[in-house]
Parts: sequence; C-alpha cells; structure tokens
Amino acid sequence: MGYYEFKKLWLTSYVPQEMAFGVLSVLVPLYAVSVLGQNLIYVGVLRAFWSLSIIVASIVFGRLCDRYGKYKPFVTLSFLLSGLSTLFLLSSENALIFLVVYTIQAFFYAAFRPATNILIAELNPREEWKRVIAVYTFIKALAWAGGLLVGVFAIFYLEYRGLFLFSGALSLISLALSLPLIHDPPILLERRIALLDKSINIIDYVSRLLSSSHNPGYSQYSAQGLIRLTKTGFTNFLLGSFIFSLATYMFSTQLPIFFKEVFLSSSVVFGLFFVSSLGGAVARPLASGWSVVRLMKISCVVRFVLPFLLIASIALVYPYSLYASHVILGLFGAMGALFDIAGNHLSIEASPEGKSGFYFASLSLGSVAGALISGVTILYNFQTLFIASGALFALALLTSLKVPET
Repeated sequence: MGYYEFKKLWLTSYVPQEMAFGVLSVLVPLYAVSVLGQNLIYVGVLRAFWSLSIIVASIVFGRLCDRYGKYKPFVTLSFLLSGLSTLFLLSSENALIFLVVYTIQAFFYAAFRPATNILIAELNPREEWKRVIAVYTFIKALAWAGGLLVGVFAIFYLEYRGLFLFSGALSLISLALSLPLIHDPPILLERRIALLDKSINIIDYVSRLLSSSHNPGYSQYSAQGLIRLTKTGFTNFLLGSFIFSLATYMFSTQLPIFFKEVFLSSSVVFGLFFVSSLGGAVARPLASGWSVVRLMKISCVVRFVLPFLLIASIALVYPYSLYASHVILGLFGAMGALFDIAGNHLSIEASPEGKSGFYFASLSLGSVAGALISGVTILYNFQTLFIASGALFALALLTSLKVPET
C-alpha cells in the first residue's frame, strides 16, 4: 500500500456515506411531518433519540477501538448497517417503528467516527494532524453538500420514498469502496509519541524547576509554566462542545419545517441546507494557519449573531428574505465547520487515552437536549427558539475562553 492510498485515497470511501446522510438530514424531518403526519415535538424526539444513540455508540466504539487496536472493521460495519437501516426506514410507515429504526441507524452510523480519528492520528505524523483532519472534514462536508444538491432536484422525481432508497444505496457503495481502500496501520505509534513528547516537555520543566530552587522568583515562574503545560483543558473543552451542540440543535432541528412553512417548497429547503453545507466546505481550507482554540471562539461569536439576523430577515419582502436566508445558512454552516475542525483536533490532542469517544458523546448529549428543547420551545414560537439558541452560543463562547492553546 503506497503513500497516496494510505494518506489520501482511503478518505474517498466516506463520500457516498456522507452524501446519503446529507439527504437524510432534511428528508427525515420533512417525511415525519408530511408522510407520517407527526408534529414538531415528534421531530425533536426523533433528533433526540438519534443523538442519544450516538452518545452510547461513541463511547462504546471509542473504547472498543482502543481496546482491540483494530479500526477498519468499525468503519465497514458502520457503512453496511447504515445502508441497511436506511432501507428499513423506507418500509417504516408507523411512527413508532420509524423512531426505533432511526435510533438503531444512529448507533451504527457513529461506529466509524472514533475509528476514523484514530486512523488519521496513526497514519500521519503529529504535525500533519490538523491538515489531514481539515482534508477529511472538507471531503465529508463537500459530500454532504452534494447529497443536499441532489435532493434539490431529485425530490421532484424520486419523491420521499425514492430518496430513502437512493440514500441506502449510497451507504452500501461506501462499504464497497472501504474494503480495498481502508487498512489498519501495521503499528500504533503516533498518539503514544504525542503523549511521550508531552511527558518529555514536563520532565524538562521539572528539571529546570529543581535546578532553579535557589531563585524563588524563577522557581515560581517555572511552576506556573508546568501547570500550564500539564493542563489540557479537557473538561472545559467537553463543556464548551456540549453547549455549542445544545445551541446548534435548538436552532437547527426545526429549521427544515420552519423554511418549508415560510417558502412552501421542499426543494427550496434542500437548497438552503445545500448552501449551509457548501459554506462549511468552503470554510474548511481557510482554517489552516489558525489556532484551534481561536477557531472555536470565532465560531461561537458568529453563531451568536445569526439567530437574531434570521428573525429580522424573514420580515423582508420576498425574494430578499430568501436571499438573506441563504447568506445566514451559509455562514451558519461555515462556523460549524470551523468548530468541527477545532473539536476533532482537540479530541486527539487533549483526550486522555481510552476517552477518544468522549468528545463525540458531549456533542451528542448537547444535541439530545437541544432537539428535545426545540420541540418544547416551538410551542411558543420560532422567535423564542432562535433567541434562546443565540444566548447559548454566547455561553459557549465564555466556556471556550477557558480552553488553553495547544
């Protein structure tokens, strides 16, 4: 297996899978309301159970990866069972059965996430992690956007059921691609080297601290440096990720239904979310050169403003309200992409061994709470929901200020 296959080509196996779930991200809520005849609370419950399942799966598969040191089986398992569960969704016309199958699908979709992060870490030197993560997330975002673009046009011809069939087939294509392209690394070194580097730096600090014991001022300075070095900010990182995810899902869970009511077209809804995903894909290459903590702060600041801008934009005369919505969704997607790059990097850099799935679990816990709260808050109105989500993005910003630079 050559350098190109190991370092780049294996990532292409994720493209059909992400296209499939790009379609499903909009298709599922529209299907629940239009075909199953459910209300917005059910949409919130759907998203909450999806995320709750991912919490369990992220921890389970994260620990299994670290325990067995095998990663390809979890990726291929994810592609296979994601595709089969999507086909089962196609035949689920009962709301309860649909909820159960959707929850099972989430569990197996999450199987590839911890495994992929570890593959990236082990197949690349530490100094390349950020760049490779940016490439990986860019590919995923572009594929997700591609799925939504297909939905803009295919909804007229395939309708809801045809799109489910199309999405299931895409996941199975990912399975076929992954079998020859993805390989486990022959030896696991890079994460251990990263931990060793940190340990060596700590030992260096300790030696300087001891050698400077005759100088109280310098000794105090060295002690403060040692504290800064050993502090990873893992707890604050997880808390900030949770709040960011909570705000994100409060804002976004009901957006497909909101835009369907405002603009009266499923195709327009797919188009708006395509722009959001495209914004995320475009933003990812721009993340290089920025510190990951700064990316988190920028994401929180901009996302704090966007819900309030959306409230104002809907009051505009059509088509200006539609144009403004495209801009807002594009920025929303871009900021989510920047936060995702920062979060994936910190999940490798700051996570203790055996806890690589905790970052994904914190995101999922936030999404559970956000989805459920969105279903309740929507009983008042969309404006209340948007204002509350904006306030939470501000709180996420305050938390991110406590995460040290890596």
